[in-house]
Amino acid sequence: MTVNISKQQQALDVISKLRGYSSAEIVGYSDGIQVFSREQQQELNYIPVGANLVGKFIIPIYTPVGEFMTWIVYDPLAKLNQGPKYSYFSETVKSRLVFAPKASWEYILTSDRLYLTDGVWDSIHANYKGFPTVSLLGSTLSKEHLKILRRFNRIVLFQDNDESGANLYQDLSKFLGKQVFTITLPHDFGDIDQYLAHADENTITQLKQTIHTKHLGHKMFKRS
Repeated sequence: MTVNISKQQQALDVISKLRGYSSAEIVGYSDGIQVFSREQQQELNYIPVGANLVGKFIIPIYTPVGEFMTWIVYDPLAKLNQGPKYSYFSETVKSRLVFAPKASWEYILTSDRLYLTDGVWDSIHANYKGFPTVSLLGSTLSKEHLKILRRFNRIVLFQDNDESGANLYQDLSKFLGKQVFTITLPHDFGDIDQYLAHADENTITQLKQTIHTKHLGHKMFKRS
């Protein structure tokens, strides 16, 4: 007997396996995030002509005051589909905004310490675990990004373990100086999303305490 698994369910299964939280947590926490079925695509009228969003995550971007701006499209099956992993309904918005789940913005704006990542899922996962985090939607700084970041007394970068992550830290340090600190991950984790997927509650609590007491040289655990 052949079981026909929908692209929608495949996408949920892949993201759950890769990122360490359930599909219920993903959809329930992230303010309008959807995994499209064929029926949903047929019902909606705001999708660009010719776009195929079935089995892809549609993630809304809001301004800090809750104004909807655009959507991010994430394809967890990008290799199989031979397409881009991320695409945007409006590329012009990408350089002007930072991303955070809508429900997190109030907490973020009342904090003197901002955690920063370059990835959407990094921000979603970090906020879910209690870190007020925004994503730059990439590793390139714009003037608009800097205007937002300068509102905070301290920027703590969850630095990706690649050349782009190192370059982003250098750029932040150049423009924001002593305002910027970095958390460097063990080499067996590519980004904070992967790290949090394998960290237990005790490890996360210790990380928060370490950052809070300004000892940013915290020795993070290694994957067993």
